[in-house]
Amino acid sequence: MRVLLCPDKFKGSLTALEAAEALRAGFAEGGDGFECEIAPMADGGEGTAAAFLAAMPGEWVEAPAHDALGRAVTAQYAWFPEERRAVIEMSAASGIWRLARNELDPLAASTFGTGELMAHALAHGAERIEIALGGSATNDAGLGMAAALGWKFLDANDAEIQPCPRNFSAIARIVPPDRPLAAPVTALCDVDAPLLGPRGASRVFGPQKGASPAVVEELEQALARVADLCRRDLGADHRDTP
Repeated sequence: MRVLLCPDKFKGSLTALEAAEALRAGFAEGGDGFECEIAPMADGGEGTAAAFLAAMPGEWVEAPAHDALGRAVTAQYAWFPEERRAVIEMSAASGIWRLARNELDPLAASTFGTGELMAHALAHGAERIEIALGGSATNDAGLGMAAALGWKFLDANDAEIQPCPRNFSAIARIVPPDRPLAAPVTALCDVDAPLLGPRGASRVFGPQKGASPAVVEELEQALARVADLCRRDLGADHRDTP
């Protein structure tokens, strides 16, 4: 009998590949009547890049970055040289796994480190970037990531602002970089939540990142501010975008 084993990770205990290998070992112990193939799966969180590497030839690339609270770390992403393609997990640099429970602070957390990995991949020659969105400690609408890629967020005096949600109310103007990103970016996720509202990023995912009910409302107001600025400065209204 042919058996295809396609587990996701067992969070906190086994990676998807380790789980697949354990299942295959179990079938082997059950007798020689099984021909097992493994295909580790992922949902856009931790282990997504490894699942890509299990399915096609590629390699890990290490790069300096910063975690969600701005501390220097070394992170990695999957690189597929034949396709000039990078698969980056947001959790690699900006992941909740890097923070202790008492450090969770979505008003201060930033995706800047994810942007650093994207910039590294572009310098590495990436012609295509895929970002797995799960597992982050952040609720910053990607503004930290954008800052690492050359976007500027200015206050009323044209001074640059560190773009974390606690500071969003002080942003008066968004300035895009002179050149657009040199490669298309695809987001990998398993949800279709909009930016704002009862099903939005802050109310659904904020509590997972350490937000109290009061902080959830602060985050909702901060992201609404970003949506207003994007509509005014960039002509793009993303408040209802999945």
